Amino acid sequence: MATAPALRTAPKALVLAAVLSVTAAPSVWALDCVPQQADILQMNLCNSGAAPCYEDGQAIPEATSLITTSDDPPDIVTVNEICLSDVEAADGGPGPLVEAMEQVHDEVDYNFHSSGVTCQDGTPYGNVVMVNGELSDFEPVEQEGDYHAQDSDPDALGEDGEDRGYACLEYPEFAACATHLSRHEETAGRQAEELMGLGGQMAGGNTISGGDFNLEYSEGGFWNDLFGDDSLNVQGCVPDGYYRKGNGGVMHIVSPDAFEFGDGGTIDMEHTDHSSLRIDVTIPCS
Repeated sequence: MATAPALRTAPKALVLAAVLSVTAAPSVWALDCVPQQADILQMNLCNSGAAPCYEDGQAIPEATSLITTSDDPPDIVTVNEICLSDVEAADGGPGPLVEAMEQVHDEVDYNFHSSGVTCQDGTPYGNVVMVNGELSDFEPVEQEGDYHAQDSDPDALGEDGEDRGYACLEYPEFAACATHLSRHEETAGRQAEELMGLGGQMAGGNTISGGDFNLEYSEGGFWNDLFGDDSLNVQGCVPDGYYRKGNGGVMHIVSPDAFEFGDGGTIDMEHTDHSSLRIDVTIPCS
């Protein structure tokens, strides 16, 4: 049986109601809800230390600067190809990515999922989702795992036994997931289908997923040249009731139609081979 989400702190509206009327006991679920704008940032930082795109860890300060110097700091950040040390310090404190979020938000939640391989620095390699905790009065439930569909053998690009998976944070109002899909397009398509199904089961289907899908939208380009002109179009992985925004390559954010899209664009990165993707949405009252 699912447990009720735990309150982070007493919501301000509940505190006010208690002050105005000691006889009234309003339900948390009955509180007036105000739609919130959320800025979403997706990055692939290529920071394992093993890939050719690795640039001596310089992608991490580039990413933290992107978070801390923005006029509108991101509320939801999904990051691929990083190390646990980028998220958590050896002494148990925050790593540089989480620390950057803590500089711009009073409450920060995060969930890191290991891909089953190790970074050059000896810590697990994987993906993280970080969320401005002030978007919800409730503590999130961590959801993570590996996809059922995986590549069993190394591919022509040097796949090294990495397990593709997802890391999510689920709140009553919404969920946010980070993922990195296989470089085999057929496997990536099955993984995307599984992710969309999982997202449909979290927070009433109000799940935002960001990641490197290793699938393009437009015809042509590197991945179509590699796999053929009939290679899988990522749009086919987007279920009814959702929309997709991309960076013109393999990075995508998939959001429910109910989360109205405001604006977005790509951000050129100097120390990784992927441009970052940023959009803003409005999280409605459920």
